[in-house]
Amino acid sequence: QVRRINWSQIKECNLLFIPATESGNYDSLSAIRNLPIVTVGETDGFAAKHGHIGFRVENSRIVFEINAVAAKSAGLTISSRLLQLANVVKKG
Repeated sequence: QVRRINWSQIKECNLLFIPATESGNYDSLSAIRNLPIVTVGETDGFAAKHGHIGFRVENSRIVFEINAVAAKSAGLTISSRLLQLANVVKKG
């Protein structure tokens, strides 16, 4: 189920997508850093600085980055097949 939530409902999520328009709320992510909620963003450096998976445009293509260290800290397991396709910004 996809729905818009407010920050007080974050713990009810399995996956949290944070659009660029909400990038000012990255400080709120510290409250869920160690919870098993996949965080996905679309701003430059999102995976390296704030979350688990970041999308960006490179040479007119959408590519994604994964922060394996942050995912492991949250108790998440990222498949090796997905890691092979991604640019891993922090390896676990």
